[in-house]
Amino acid sequence: MLVAERFLEKIEQRSSQVGRQFAFLQRLFSPRTVFLHYGAHDCTLAFKAAGYVERVYAVDVAPGVTDGIRLPGNLRLVDSRDLWTVGEGAVDVSFSERLPAVRLREVRKCLAPNGVHVFQASEEASRLRELVRTAGFAGIRTHFLANLLHQPRLLTAYK
Repeated sequence: MLVAERFLEKIEQRSSQVGRQFAFLQRLFSPRTVFLHYGAHDCTLAFKAAGYVERVYAVDVAPGVTDGIRLPGNLRLVDSRDLWTVGEGAVDVSFSERLPAVRLREVRKCLAPNGVHVFQASEEASRLRELVRTAGFAGIRTHFLANLLHQPRLLTAYK
């Protein structure tokens, strides 16, 4: 019984976290937005976004997660090693639960001229700024009100 309770608790936490992420991202979405979810593991956020945007790229989905599921027509699964297939300047908004330091330069290349990369951060701000600038982004914006009660913080790297 204890294992089942923990499992249900994890599902509830994940649902709450995805709801918070989506509520933040939805402000950046329009019907013509192209969205990239880097580290989409369970595809929950990507599936939710697919109902609001023109196209969604789910990067690095866990094996077997989408087996037997009919994917929305605007959802594409991509391996992080194949980010170049998305196209340079093709994405308006990207999101990751952790800053993808190794592939951050490739994520930036995928972004359109006014594109943004939203990510969660629990690390030191100066280290994050250095990583983001090294990848070619202009800087980071914090969102005080959105982060007032929640951890990890949501930050936006902009071109």
